[in-house]
Amino acid sequence: MYIRLMETAGKTVRGLPFGEIVLCGERSHGQYPPQKKMRVLPEFVAVYLYEGSGIYQDANQETIELKAGSCLLIPPELPHTYHPHSPTEWSEIFFVFKGSVFHTWQEHDLLSNKTEHLMLRPMEYWLPKFRKPLCIDTPAADTLVNCCRLQSLLSEINHYTVKSQFPEEDIIWLEQAKYRIKESLKTNPSLIDIATELRVSYDHFRKRFKTISGISPSVYRSRIQINQASKLLLETQISITKIAEQLGFCDVFHLSKRFKQATGFSPQQFRKRF
Repeated sequence: MYIRLMETAGKTVRGLPFGEIVLCGERSHGQYPPQKKMRVLPEFVAVYLYEGSGIYQDANQETIELKAGSCLLIPPELPHTYHPHSPTEWSEIFFVFKGSVFHTWQEHDLLSNKTEHLMLRPMEYWLPKFRKPLCIDTPAADTLVNCCRLQSLLSEINHYTVKSQFPEEDIIWLEQAKYRIKESLKTNPSLIDIATELRVSYDHFRKRFKTISGISPSVYRSRIQINQASKLLLETQISITKIAEQLGFCDVFHLSKRFKQATGFSPQQFRKRF
């Protein structure tokens, strides 16, 4: 059975320039006929297969064997197809999504320019994670929440991938670095000071952080700042000037500029709308 967001909530998601789930659904215990013809979508696609097996192919001559636990992350405008080897039981969850926030992920190599195939197991853990952003008949604010849930899912997938690629020592070091960056919002030390706390040069700190996480320390801190600003705007009545001070922005104009670049809204518009 498919759940189609555009049919039920299409009017509410318009006007969210930073990101939106265009279409999503779950086909559960259904017959899936082979589809050989490639299709091209202008959006990103994420697919999680939790029953069945099959094959993925695209215009880059990529051929991937799929089985339960396979996750596909497909970039926009890439001709592709995926299907069972023959009509069989096939269960999947899929998301079709777009927006500037996801292109920013791509610019920082958190979403690839080519299809990624990951094995996400145990399925008992990952299946509820993929189901969480599935929602229909939601108001605009809840549609925003679902988009944020999708970003959270993609972030966890990225973190899982990092864990599988690097030694435990590197993962522990990265967690320590991230913790210090989060805590730095309270006192606003420079990234050079944080590198000193970790007893490495800033150049070493920056390169090691980006190698393990895929993004630079400055980009990571910027995301934390914007996320915290969003939370304070939605959950409190603290003035925007005070939020800028608390989160280490130079002034309210700096916060407003960065916030609009990230979300498509000024802080005032964001608080009023959501």
